[in-house]
Amino acid sequence: MNKQLRILILEDDDTDAELMKHELRKGNITFESRCVETREAFEKSLEDFAPDLILADYTLPAFDGRSALRISNEKLPDVPFIFVSGTIGEDFAIESLKSGATDYVLKDRMSRLAPAVNRALREAVEKVEYRKAEKALRDSEEKLRLFRSLIDQSNDAFFVSDPETGRVLDANDKACINLGYKREELLNMRVFDFEATIPDNFSWKEHVKDIRKRRNIILEGQHRRKDGTIFPVEINVNYVVIGNVNYMIAVARDITERKQTEEELRIKAQLLDDATDSIFVHDLDGNFIYLNKGAYISRGFSKEEMVGMNLHEIVTPEYARLIEPRIKKLIKDGEGTFESVHLRKDNSTLPVETHARIIESGCRKLVLSVIRDITERKRAEEALQQS
Repeated sequence: MNKQLRILILEDDDTDAELMKHELRKGNITFESRCVETREAFEKSLEDFAPDLILADYTLPAFDGRSALRISNEKLPDVPFIFVSGTIGEDFAIESLKSGATDYVLKDRMSRLAPAVNRALREAVEKVEYRKAEKALRDSEEKLRLFRSLIDQSNDAFFVSDPETGRVLDANDKACINLGYKREELLNMRVFDFEATIPDNFSWKEHVKDIRKRRNIILEGQHRRKDGTIFPVEINVNYVVIGNVNYMIAVARDITERKQTEEELRIKAQLLDDATDSIFVHDLDGNFIYLNKGAYISRGFSKEEMVGMNLHEIVTPEYARLIEPRIKKLIKDGEGTFESVHLRKDNSTLPVETHARIIESGCRKLVLSVIRDITERKRAEEALQQS
């Protein structure tokens, strides 16, 4: 052994102590030692000498090996403890091993000491490693329980499936709730048993090949519940390899509310596009963020052209000077109504009446304007003035 061991020897006979050290050197064991014979010296050495191994006689004038073993077990339970005695009997030897001693060697068979020490040190290392592995396993099991608890509390459905067959290997509580199946039922199903949007030409093998190549894909689909009803889902699929085993892990989110919201927004957008008035949303600097169909068609632009423009570009110069003070007043008052003159793409003018108000989107303020063409009203006013 290359490491120098610290060996604590509990022995009142110097000759026996020297004989122990001689046998250890014969066995090519490198060590430093401390020899004690009283309880006080033994306990002190456990603290300041911190031995890697304890060799103890069974009977001493002022102390005894049995007490030393008990103290050692309390203070240094991982340190091997070997009795080296000429008075130990077979019954006590067996009892000492049950009490925590690593081994015992009779003084008239001292040649056994070095092999016994080597074996004790190996067993001590194995015991420590085993305890570490046991703790790591407990920690791992605890983490798995915590992870499983978190997964089961998730608002998303989790599925673990076999890439070869598509069979469901595991599913969380949300998956069971969403689909209306018990976990035991789901574990007897395949992914395509509840996926409602699989096309006729679908190939599971090609699907898995694609996911394996890309490692992750996000797609939308529809899941079929046990009662036959269907709901939309967004699925995030990952291909993972744990050890030598391949898995597909899918996180499916019920997007029913999102789809309903999207449909409502689509309908609202259609209504806005069908409105006869122009509707603009721009930031406080005048950059357009949204405009309806009437806004760009009545000014001769395409939607793409106008989205990249600024309010100053479609207002005549005399009214462009009023944009900044009007926005400041809107910020102060919240809303306001005023007249202006807009420019079409062909540079013709369009008199308008604007009703604007401040709205908030996230952390920023925007201006929502409903703008009405007042060309006919202006003509009527001019005709009245001329009559």
